Amino acid sequence: MSQRLSKNDLLALFDEIKNEEQASFPLTESFLKRFFKPAVFVKAKDYLSNELVLWREASDGFKSINGEVANQQGETFYPQATIKQRNGQPQVTTSCSCRLGQKCEHIAAVFLSLKTEHSGEFGKNYLLHDWFTRLEALKSKSENQADNVLLFSLEKNGDDIVLLPKIAPRSDNNYGLGRALTAKQLSSQVTPKDLDEKDFRLFSWIRSQNTLGKLTLTGEWGALALAKLVETKRCYWGDERTPLSLIHKEPLAIDWQENELGAELKLSINDHHNWVLVPTTPPYFIDLETKQVGEIDTSLASDEMSLLLTMPAVEKSSYAQAQDKLNGLYGFGFVPHLVDSEGQSTTPQPCLRFELVDELPTLALSFNYKTAVHNSAFENTCINQLNNYGLELISIEDTIRYFRFPPANENQVQWHWFINEVCNELKSHLWKVSEPTKQLEMPSEAKLVAHLSRVANNKLQLDINFSVDQLVLDFNLLREKAALINNKANKGYYINYHQDRWLVVSRDDALNLKHVIDQYYGEKRWPKRFTLPLSALTLLRMCESTLFSIEDKQLAELFYLKHSENSLTANLPTGLNATLRDYQLKGLAWLQFLEKHGLGGILADDMGLGKTIQVLSFLISQKEAKRNAGPSLIICPTSLVNNWLIEANKFTPDLKLVAVQGANRKKLLAKASTADVVITSFPLLLRDHEHYMQMHFGNIILDEAQTIKNYQSKVSRFAKALKGDFHLCLSGTPVENNLSELKSLFDFAMPGLLGSTAYFKNHFQQPIEKENNAYRAEQLNDIIAGYVLRRTKAEVAKELPAKSEMVKVIELCDTQKTLYQKVSEQIESKVKSIFEAGEQQASKLLFLESLLKLRQICCDPRLINKSSAPEEAINSAKLNYLAETLPEMLKEGRKVIIFSQFTSMLSLIEQKLNEIGIDYSLLTGQTRHRQKAIDKFQQGDVSVFLISLKAGGTGLNLTAADTVIHYDPWWNPAVERQATDRAYRIGQDKPVFVYKLICQNSIEEKVQRMQQEKAALAERFFDSNSHGFSDFSEQDLLQLIGS
Repeated sequence: MSQRLSKNDLLALFDEIKNEEQASFPLTESFLKRFFKPAVFVKAKDYLSNELVLWREASDGFKSINGEVANQQGETFYPQATIKQRNGQPQVTTSCSCRLGQKCEHIAAVFLSLKTEHSGEFGKNYLLHDWFTRLEALKSKSENQADNVLLFSLEKNGDDIVLLPKIAPRSDNNYGLGRALTAKQLSSQVTPKDLDEKDFRLFSWIRSQNTLGKLTLTGEWGALALAKLVETKRCYWGDERTPLSLIHKEPLAIDWQENELGAELKLSINDHHNWVLVPTTPPYFIDLETKQVGEIDTSLASDEMSLLLTMPAVEKSSYAQAQDKLNGLYGFGFVPHLVDSEGQSTTPQPCLRFELVDELPTLALSFNYKTAVHNSAFENTCINQLNNYGLELISIEDTIRYFRFPPANENQVQWHWFINEVCNELKSHLWKVSEPTKQLEMPSEAKLVAHLSRVANNKLQLDINFSVDQLVLDFNLLREKAALINNKANKGYYINYHQDRWLVVSRDDALNLKHVIDQYYGEKRWPKRFTLPLSALTLLRMCESTLFSIEDKQLAELFYLKHSENSLTANLPTGLNATLRDYQLKGLAWLQFLEKHGLGGILADDMGLGKTIQVLSFLISQKEAKRNAGPSLIICPTSLVNNWLIEANKFTPDLKLVAVQGANRKKLLAKASTADVVITSFPLLLRDHEHYMQMHFGNIILDEAQTIKNYQSKVSRFAKALKGDFHLCLSGTPVENNLSELKSLFDFAMPGLLGSTAYFKNHFQQPIEKENNAYRAEQLNDIIAGYVLRRTKAEVAKELPAKSEMVKVIELCDTQKTLYQKVSEQIESKVKSIFEAGEQQASKLLFLESLLKLRQICCDPRLINKSSAPEEAINSAKLNYLAETLPEMLKEGRKVIIFSQFTSMLSLIEQKLNEIGIDYSLLTGQTRHRQKAIDKFQQGDVSVFLISLKAGGTGLNLTAADTVIHYDPWWNPAVERQATDRAYRIGQDKPVFVYKLICQNSIEEKVQRMQQEKAALAERFFDSNSHGFSDFSEQDLLQLIGS
């Protein structure tokens, strides 16, 4: 136990603090930087680092300061200063023996010397910190950029691809057409003023390869130039302003397209249907639709391809002749056969042998003719193929041609690629290839090593390195030092890691990792460690050759686990008073899986499939497993609070519940921390959010979660600010209007899963909604697939009973509640007085009238006060519920019958349906064309049928319907069953869902309870052959009416 300090101890402590304060130099660094000019302050730091402050002294409190400072030439100066405090601000006076006299570098050096000595840890490390600050500034300093850049437009002119450079102001990729260069600029040998120098150097190099007045791309230099142009991200096709992008090489396919007259030779590139040929070596193509540029993998020269593209159609009678000619030129089978050929190849076999010539690796090409006739055309095809690989002819001796890669830094990786990939390809085309007789210097085989960890907010931290020759190298090399040969290689990916030293890794893994990172970082500079959303796990799993190091056991299990909801097993709680169907068991298992792995999700089952009971099963299982770190919080619309209470008490009575609603909320909130489950509404979350913000919840569940679809709304922001271990959304319609709503729900359920709002909008929302981009839609679906569980009625139809009946308890609106209370009290008083007078018949009539009034208030107060002005109208809770729920049902493809005993209520429902744009059919006693109304619904012209109970309660066959809503329940259950059977009858091939709308704490709820708990009493009240009452007592009637 600590002892209390005495008065003397305290005074001593205060003196010590005061002395420490007095010992600290009173001028801050920011003050010094303001007091001295920047150049002076820089010189002062040089004096200090070179130890040129020879001597300095200061009085107590640094009120007066003297010093001696030397310069590099040995001259000595004597600075002086006084420091006074006025209104808490330092007042500084300085002088020096130097020419400047005051505020000079000598005074600044003395100040810095005192500052470093009398400022604790800051002072000790001042020079080092300052050095790092200057280094960071130097590293982040961007080059001075010219105001204008070149736009490189490419166009086709005959067989040529022509470059048309344009000048445009520098922008963030939003460029117009630009303006053409003047004749003077086109011929200038120096960079025009205000034009990017790199751009002009590239243009000048292309110009130098052409004859005067031409700017075309041809030959080997043209292939390199095309790659450099695309690299600027300002290379376009014509006047379009989508930048061309470079892709991996694509193979050329050669085939015949036959018709009635004959056949035409077709040259095609996989998945590229509208392309033009670039006559370079090797040949390139430009896809005019996707704006992609790629090398063509072929043994043909570009001029041969150009000519083959124009080959005339071959008549059937000339098939054999054309085939023989092509076999002679290109070898047997190079072009698919038009007719069956029994002969064998008459073309020679190319032979390729590795040799060392002048100590340099060289390829010797010869041809084994056997019985074949000399074929120079075929030999040229083989030579073209080697040229397209980048090899050049260096000499010819007799019939042997020698090839070598041109001297370049990449020779090492070129030979590795050729030996490991190209040789196998040539062998498959019947070339004879010998192995190198001497071991060539090759790139080092490297491994990708990735350290993966999980940080807050569903983010991953990824640290990737290359492991090679006992070195650990930064993954940034992939971007900065990649070899040009990577555009040709199919297996390896080559990186220059030190001068002439190279490494090779799995191409698939390297590009998969790069693809993942590019999705989230784009063109930004790569950091040392990458922060990615948890959804990136799906893509990272594809990197099969990468060595992943994951210390977090939970994350490791999640990373290596390949699951679907069908493969999960539920831990069934003992405290559940219900039998779950198979799909509900899978839902429970899915919820348990998400919670176990620290994930979240959206349960999006169709309405009526039991989202509530799945959640309650989960909550009771959590309690039994003692996994909750705090109470669970359920937030739902006001009308559903009581439903949750009723369902929880029915199915999970062991859960301790607190429903925070009504005027007594303060007392209820005080009990929240000790409850198993706290239930509140979205409107009350806004009022009580300060209390909830101080709590930590084990689980937070949003029912009808589309309430937070607007990420800018207050209820959305408050819900996402709540602290909880497991977040779950319940919504049959997670997307109602646009994808930003889905994003908002996931920002609650799995924050960070879909990246930032800007990223999601640019990467998913706009491409999917505006461009119908199927790839992006599939990509988004892959990301969210594990975190959304949705089953439709059609999918689980076999598990559903033929008829599912549900009671929806709805809380009266405040004004509706007030009216109900007022009328109820008036009626109760009248009935009591009539009974006291012994007028039994009068009391029966009054009672029937009273019941009618109370039931009408439950339906809509306008039924008893039709003359009220619109602004005086009282809200109807049932009608509001219908307006919210019906559109959701229709989106699920449901066909709905709505029954009411009151035709006037059906009129009000009609008005509401017209307001929200829902078409319907109507059947009442006044309907003239009864069959027409029925056919309109049965044949699918409308999906909602409004029916009065008397007009349509019997005699109808409406098997098109799968949903029945009893808007106002009838007293006699038999009458309700008859109405329900309009849909649930022979010929119905779909499960039928029946909803009874009951107002809480009303006569409807009391009769409903009476029907469930006191069947005998209910039968006494109601006569099954009529809609009237039989025996009843004063006590029975008052029990129904009383509040």
